[in-house]
Amino acid sequence: LNLGLRYEFLTLPTEAHDGFGVLPNFFTSTTTPVKTLWATNPTTKNFDPRIGFSWDPSGSGRTAIRAGFGIFDVLPLPYVYTIGNSLTLPFSLQTGASLKNFPGSFPTGALSVIGFDPKKAGARFVDQHPPRSYAMNWNLNIQHEISRNVTAMVGYVGSHTVHEDVTYDDANMVVPSIIDHRAFYPLPVGSGTIANPNVGFIRPIIWDGTASYEGLQSQVQVRTSHG
Repeated sequence: LNLGLRYEFLTLPTEAHDGFGVLPNFFTSTTTPVKTLWATNPTTKNFDPRIGFSWDPSGSGRTAIRAGFGIFDVLPLPYVYTIGNSLTLPFSLQTGASLKNFPGSFPTGALSVIGFDPKKAGARFVDQHPPRSYAMNWNLNIQHEISRNVTAMVGYVGSHTVHEDVTYDDANMVVPSIIDHRAFYPLPVGSGTIANPNVGFIRPIIWDGTASYEGLQSQVQVRTSHG
């Protein structure tokens, strides 16, 4: 019998100059500076129980019944937020080009020459109170020694993950009209009012992903003899 308990947490991500920026409200806000990317830390209670056993029901040493269950945390590591942040305010203003002459205006006057528009800059919407994300994994198998050199095993495995982080390249889309519980988008494509006209594209982080798996596994193992 195996019993275990793991504790695994992360501190809140910070930026050297408190430079993170998020949208407090998806539909009406502009990018607002924040000290930490999340207001609350979802990992402080990451206690992960583990249990497993192996049992020989006959005592003959030829049959084994094994099972296990464990919780495994899916931590919000830097890859979750760095890619999106590098392309949005305040780390990225706006890409642009100009055929006008730059002598005497670069660098302080370059933005005005290009025509920087803060309403076209990318922004981030991040759930400020994310839930804990974790995976539950379990298995059960029976192994039997048919003969001295032949062993067979059949097993069942499963997993279920909740609150996985999900992101999109641009969630600032045209808001559809809801008629009879159906969504209708205006034509031609690209017309209509986007969800938040105060910013450009929006890259969100939303913890609503889930995954599950169940499977049957079997194995027959034959050990060679006489070389």
